[in-house]
Amino acid sequence: MAMAISKVSILLMASQPETLPVALYGIRTAIADYHELLVGFAPDMPRAALQEIRAMPRARILPGTNDPARAGEVRFALMDAATGDWIANADDDDLWIYFPWDELAEERGAGYIHGDSVFFGEVQAGPWYPGKFELLCGGEITSPARANRAAGSQWIVRTDAWREVSGDIARYWDFSDFRLIAHLLRRGIACRYVPRTFGIVRVRKWTYPTETWLEHLDRIEWKT
Repeated sequence: MAMAISKVSILLMASQPETLPVALYGIRTAIADYHELLVGFAPDMPRAALQEIRAMPRARILPGTNDPARAGEVRFALMDAATGDWIANADDDDLWIYFPWDELAEERGAGYIHGDSVFFGEVQAGPWYPGKFELLCGGEITSPARANRAAGSQWIVRTDAWREVSGDIARYWDFSDFRLIAHLLRRGIACRYVPRTFGIVRVRKWTYPTETWLEHLDRIEWKT
């Protein structure tokens, strides 16, 4: 890890108790030196989930939702509340396994950083096969038309870059990282692709049970 630690605010939308422990494990292990953990906590989450989050260092719990129509509103509120130099997204059904601390410390121009992700469980246009892995490769993004080259949901945006474009983004739409990237590029703020696997996306309860997930991490070490 770089000697100069960047201040990272982590965003976590908490509405799925089955996979939340896996997401928290990834934060504790891959992003342990985070500045703050901002959690949008859904009102129907069980008490045990609340206790798990309260046990996390530097956690701030804000109102969340399990209503998809309000998910964008909550994510905007969490991003607006961030006080770190960078904002990192952590969905509650995803697992961070690598965080680019060195790249953040060395970064001088880019406002958005992304890498590759491993997609677990789902086969496109087909049934569900537990144990199926698919590597989602990102790539360089140089124009808004190429925003979909961002893979997965493990992304990082510089906080001052977010502040610069947040007023351009219509808040009545759901939050979209592709739309965020497009607005950054239109403002001349660069995106940087890091060719490393940042994490696993869509860790669903109907693939492997949460308690057995860590047993399968060795299967993707070659992708990191």
